[in-house]
Amino acid sequence: GFRAELESTGFWLNLFKFTPYTRWPELVFGVALGALWLRVPDERRGRRFATLLVLGGALALAAVLLGGRRIPYTMLHNGTLLPLYAVVVWGLMLGTGPLHRALSLRPLTVLGDSSYVLYLLQVPLMQWLVLAGGRRYDALDARFTAIALLVIVAAAVAVHFLVETRAQAWLRPRLERWSALLVPARYLPGSSMTSMRNPPAASSTRS
Repeated sequence: GFRAELESTGFWLNLFKFTPYTRWPELVFGVALGALWLRVPDERRGRRFATLLVLGGALALAAVLLGGRRIPYTMLHNGTLLPLYAVVVWGLMLGTGPLHRALSLRPLTVLGDSSYVLYLLQVPLMQWLVLAGGRRYDALDARFTAIALLVIVAAAVAVHFLVETRAQAWLRPRLERWSALLVPARYLPGSSMTSMRNPPAASSTRS
């Protein structure tokens, strides 16, 4: 008879929320969405519907979240909303319209590039800041929280440029060499089969 909610805690609920094994569907879904983007020719991606997809997906997400009390939290937490996230992401990747231009501003793209570091650092950094400030984690005032969030975001951006980008630059050519040994040539970017399947405009797009 237990009904999990946003603030609920428990061994199995924490295992469900935070264990990497339960997050694989998100990873596979994101990889599949990126692969689909690369394989669909540019003229068939629905560019003229970009703004409609973003706004429609966002409104649908808002409607689901507003009615979230009637939906089991364990469903809301991850997989159920993935299709709506995909609609929004697809619309954003199309890159047309005023919203897309606003999101393309350099400060926002820097935050987006630093988002994985922020995902990794947010909880431990917040806990350290709470300890350093002599606060209680469950009783933080708005002023402390705002300052802590600015510190965490700044730290994530710094780590992204000082560590993550350098690690990627070191790792990427090595991964490409290893994949060339392990994966048949016809599946590698730039091969004749891949080039025929993916037009230049599609295969060069970052997703």
